[in-house]
Amino acid sequence: MKKAKYIFAFLLIFLSTQALVARSLDYFFTMPTSFYYNNGDKQHSAPSPIVFNPGFGIIWPNEGFISIEPSLNFYYSYYLWYDGRALPAEIENRTSTTLSFMLDIPAVFTLPINTTKLKLDIGASMLMRFGWLSNGANEAQDVEMINHYFWSQARFLYLSGGITWMVGLPSKTKFGPFAKFYLPLGSLIANEELNGMIISAGLKVSF
Repeated sequence: MKKAKYIFAFLLIFLSTQALVARSLDYFFTMPTSFYYNNGDKQHSAPSPIVFNPGFGIIWPNEGFISIEPSLNFYYSYYLWYDGRALPAEIENRTSTTLSFMLDIPAVFTLPINTTKLKLDIGASMLMRFGWLSNGANEAQDVEMINHYFWSQARFLYLSGGITWMVGLPSKTKFGPFAKFYLPLGSLIANEELNGMIISAGLKVSF
């Protein structure tokens, strides 16, 4: 009987906590365009790519000065292997078609301004890239080296910072422009300067 009481009490606390978290949780999606800096040899690689990388995330808690807003954005691009590096490629020179996911976990500081909110954020990010052999390409070994390059010397590790200006509607929905900067810590560790730096700007909608 005591065990049943403990189980019931645990379930009651768990469900109450879940309900409290759900009430303090908002969702959002983003529609940014991003500039990906490439400092590789431009005679053998593509210019710095510009990609559309939509994403989604959560805001917790949805009120207060400080919140956590983890998000996941994704896009695909092309790469080739040259001189010991994975570099962005034009479609006609591609070796690897790569699907990329940017996981961002920032702390967000919200400043109310009349009926709007100014948000400043800083956090850690992880760029997860997975490549496979492109149609018409034959360099399967290069794809292995490209994927190894993505995950070696912490090239997946970024420091992020951003600013958002949100305007509220009569409903719970809010929207506004945002801009983000991703500093490639892994590239700095690998002595590749700011290669892989990302600058994003677009629209954010929360509900």
